[in-house]
Amino acid sequence: MPDWLPLARPSVAAEELDGETVLYDPQGRRLLVLNESGSAVWRCCDGSTTVAGLVDHLAGALGVASGAIADDVVDFLMALRDSGLVVDSARDGHSSPGTGAAG
Repeated sequence: MPDWLPLARPSVAAEELDGETVLYDPQGRRLLVLNESGSAVWRCCDGSTTVAGLVDHLAGALGVASGAIADDVVDFLMALRDSGLVVDSARDGHSSPGTGAAG
């Protein structure tokens, strides 16, 4: 499992509506709607929780084994990172505003 600290890029605006999250990326000038699962992952991208910690937190919240969701969560995080919506807070030198998804 990748070992990085996902952080939602600060310039991306996020608004929750009926369990879904609408993201607006002003740099890419794009709008993205996340379903409930994607929204749960997005909320955990606080820059202080590792990918493994994020998977464990979500698995606990859903009442499933971490292994059951790990591949999907990692794939989604990688897609967010590849699209520039999420960065690695440790590598990219961003400070994290939160205390961790599990905290």
